[in-house]
Amino acid sequence: MLEYKYLFPEFQGDKHGEILSLISGVDFEVAFPIIARLNFIVREGQIKNYVDEVVFWFGDKSPLVNQYLFRIEHGYGGDELAKLRLLNIWSNLTLLQYFLEVYGQSENNVERIIDVAGTHERLFKAYLFINEIYVANFNSQKVVQSVPKGVGVIMMMGLTMTAMLLPYHDLNHIDDGDAMITQFVKAVYFFQFAEANLPDVLAVFLGECGVGNWKEYFKAIFPVVDHAFKNNKDGLAYLTVDPNNPRAETSRLFLKRLAIDSHDSGFSQHDFILPRSKPLLQINSEKFVIVDNLLVYNKMYNSLFFEFNAIIKSNRALFTKGDFKGYLNDEFSESFLAKQVLNSIFAEGKYIRFSGDEIRREYAPDFIAEPDYYARNFDNIFLFELKDTFVSGLTKQSFNIERIIAELKSKLWYKETPKKDRIKEEPKAVRQLINNIKRAVFDELPFDKDLENKYLTFYPVLLFVDQGLSTPGINEIINHWFQQELLNDPGLLRLQDRIAIKPLTMIDVDTLIIFQDDFKSGKFQLDEFISKYWAYKEGFLALGKLGITQAVYDSTLTFGAFLRLFRKKRKTPAIFMEFGRLLFDKKRKS
Repeated sequence: MLEYKYLFPEFQGDKHGEILSLISGVDFEVAFPIIARLNFIVREGQIKNYVDEVVFWFGDKSPLVNQYLFRIEHGYGGDELAKLRLLNIWSNLTLLQYFLEVYGQSENNVERIIDVAGTHERLFKAYLFINEIYVANFNSQKVVQSVPKGVGVIMMMGLTMTAMLLPYHDLNHIDDGDAMITQFVKAVYFFQFAEANLPDVLAVFLGECGVGNWKEYFKAIFPVVDHAFKNNKDGLAYLTVDPNNPRAETSRLFLKRLAIDSHDSGFSQHDFILPRSKPLLQINSEKFVIVDNLLVYNKMYNSLFFEFNAIIKSNRALFTKGDFKGYLNDEFSESFLAKQVLNSIFAEGKYIRFSGDEIRREYAPDFIAEPDYYARNFDNIFLFELKDTFVSGLTKQSFNIERIIAELKSKLWYKETPKKDRIKEEPKAVRQLINNIKRAVFDELPFDKDLENKYLTFYPVLLFVDQGLSTPGINEIINHWFQQELLNDPGLLRLQDRIAIKPLTMIDVDTLIIFQDDFKSGKFQLDEFISKYWAYKEGFLALGKLGITQAVYDSTLTFGAFLRLFRKKRKTPAIFMEFGRLLFDKKRKS
């Protein structure tokens, strides 16, 4: 990775301060297009070497190209040159974060001296500094050395991959088309839920957007989404408001709401919080540029919690049911969203199926801590725990394995709470799945009493919403804890001749939305694909034919990535088309 210290070895000072100093002198109108194109260039992967990257940055006619190529060749040895690269997704996003920090200061009247002619070089130098930070953090040897001793090869690989990829995985390894489809589907489900359960909060949200209902909200945001999807071919997509259009003022207000401005907080926050919620930059009163396609698609659903939560914080009378995040986890994600998605996977008539909400309504309070979803086909039992949680920004960007383990453990294995004379352990997904396996084995499920005298095969699934949890390696960590729990349970060990328990598989809701038609039609069978998935991972772990780096990556492949290996071309799920028609069919109720 090209680093500043090899081109300018004489520098001694604060990298963070120097980055801000360099960016503070740039011309924003020149810098905006550069910043906006970087992620596109990396994701497309069309630039294959550092020479072409330098040419891309400065332009093939700039004298700076030869000057910097000379410095690079002087600063690095001959063998190193062939492997050198400039651009990477983490440095792109970090440059954007620094850029926004300076932008926020400038919009608040912090005086700057603008260097129009030197903007490209200032950004380039800042990028080289950021690459230094990247190399220091993404040191695989350093990460491996920090793995706790004695955890085993698989756990070591899981921890290493997680620490290396977690900081940016959810903003890089995501298919644009899939993201656009799934964000829309989840957003429609959310608005349907909000219309029935949060009408007052929804009304304030829609009023702030300048629209009368959530269908109009989608009609307002879809031109932005469509523009990003169809017209952002070179990584640079502008949106211009036509002042002669009768809806010009409405369009301008809506776009401004999606654009970062000086009144926003979070310019210097971790995990790129601000561009996640506001994916546009405003060039002038009529012109906007898209920061990143994926951020535009994510805007449809991912930011809704934060926007609704902000409304509630400013007017507590709108929501009186306690913790809003906890309420949404229980009532929307686990009860509503999980049921909608999983009912489309497990066709009625082929499976005995119950959502957690259905079990609660029928059997509580005598039966508690129910699975979030249960499905059985003859002897195959699918147990689901859904977790709408995420790894915090500080932890994601920490590259600290101990910190990552602690947060994943408290959110997905068990949470320790100090009490007066003891430590209370609250079971999370891993232990919740174990507990419900035991209930099924000992015929303690009141909603399914036909389990006696069967050789049962269990498919435990941790279903999740946030794409950060799809980082390669996390499933290995969680399954390691799951296997520990199994080995430490004498009751289950004694019954090995009567049951089979598959490894714990983590599956994201988005993958099930994309492939729901294949599962519903029977083309895909979830039990078969889970078995193939673990066989594939174990095979690559054992063989490693493509080299150790590829073997490690393939052995930590996520279920969603594995399923996409079988997709010859994208098929738009029927639910997307159904929801699309819903927006424009005036006769159909929302």
